[in-house]
Amino acid sequence: MKKYFLPVSVIFIILSACEPALETPDLSDLLIIDPDKTGPNLFHYFTNGLIIYNLNFNTVFSSNIGFETPTPWNGWKIEWLSIIKSGESRHFTINYIITTPIDPGGYNAFFVYPGLEFQIKKEELLQDSGRIWLGNIQTTKNITIQ
Repeated sequence: MKKYFLPVSVIFIILSACEPALETPDLSDLLIIDPDKTGPNLFHYFTNGLIIYNLNFNTVFSSNIGFETPTPWNGWKIEWLSIIKSGESRHFTINYIITTPIDPGGYNAFFVYPGLEFQIKKEELLQDSGRIWLGNIQTTKNITIQ
């Protein structure tokens, strides 16, 4: 069985088919969930991962990375987070293995970069190194597979 690798990139609100990067236009430093620190399975508990669908909105690929549930389900650890200083960006690479070839053509790639919106209590929001980012970023980009 031939495997195809598709690295994915998220640039704050933009998805490009290569490497996730988050940039903060915020005036404060932000602590974000870091897939390099959580590992792919725990990171995918917080996101559905990459979805590719054709221009008729038929899904042709959906993330196949299994997820690991934190204990408790709404738990979190400061060790999972990385800081993005105001005006800086961070890049992450998430490799998805596509086991079924995708025909050449135009597609839409969809990815949600998660925050810890259900895990953080109000009194935990501000940490010594910055503010924990609670939101999530939904990104869609037209891609061409050749």
